[in-house]
Amino acid sequence: MRSTKVSISLMLVMSFVTADAAETDHHHHGDAGTALQRNAGQLWMTDAALRESMAALRVTFASHHQEIHNGSLSADGYTSLATTTENTIARVIAQCQLEPEADAQLHLILSKLMDAAQEMRHTTDLSHARRAAIQAINALNAYPEHFDDPSFVPIEEREVSVLKSSAIDKEPSSPHP
Repeated sequence: MRSTKVSISLMLVMSFVTADAAETDHHHHGDAGTALQRNAGQLWMTDAALRESMAALRVTFASHHQEIHNGSLSADGYTSLATTTENTIARVIAQCQLEPEADAQLHLILSKLMDAAQEMRHTTDLSHARRAAIQAINALNAYPEHFDDPSFVPIEEREVSVLKSSAIDKEPSSPHP
């Protein structure tokens, strides 16, 4: 039964994303064009539901960051990432309270995330699943560049700084004369 609900949710999300791209006004979604843009140079406003959902996706991908980048994540791991991504996108769409222009811009990111989720779920080639996961990370990293969410730190930046500090902690100390 759960699988049926997820499938129905996914079909609804995919039809919504496809329809949103094809129409100039659906729900309250304006025409975003094809390039992700800021709001006259400013970040787009967000709401609590969007920030919570994007933070949850960030945590999910960050927790698998090393496995993705070193190519050790399993097929089941990519399927799990896809499921989490699809469910989170469905929640974002259901709870959408953004202004039409901001919403249209957000859907450009959501579309990239959904494309990545579909590839992670349906490919049998782990190198393709890995590329799709990296595409999702890149889409997530584009979010704080365009949306006002000060608590969202791009995945690469935080993980790189954690890795650097871990390497420093593990370096042997030099002998003192």
